[in-house]
Amino acid sequence: MNDAPLAEWLETAASFSLPGSGVSRFFLTAEHRQLLDYLRPLMTACGLKTHLDHSGNLVGRRVSHASDKVLYIGSHQDTVPNGGSFDGMLGILLALAAVCELQDFILRDSITVFMRPARHEHPLSALSSTTIKFLHC
Repeated sequence: MNDAPLAEWLETAASFSLPGSGVSRFFLTAEHRQLLDYLRPLMTACGLKTHLDHSGNLVGRRVSHASDKVLYIGSHQDTVPNGGSFDGMLGILLALAAVCELQDFILRDSITVFMRPARHEHPLSALSSTTIKFLHC
């Protein structure tokens, strides 16, 4: 899946929103679930093995056995009320596009792309991605 259609992905992700101006997608809502259902097959097509953890974080990982180092990249998938279409999603989809472009290459380190709720809105649900940073430092 080379030449990842980033603009198309962003436009589709923005469609999973409450009605009204801007993008309003809140954690653990129907719109949030629709987004995760859209993103999971994209992540798989880009060579990532995916799982949804108990905190609502969608995680995709490409494992390398050449090193125990892991690059974590991602962002939040929910938005502020009436946010922009890039709010959080650009960090996720840009990371995913990069992984897609690299899938034909043998990588020394593992890559993990994660999606988590914004910390200011849901501090407890963001604990797992915060903990990851400390476990792998």
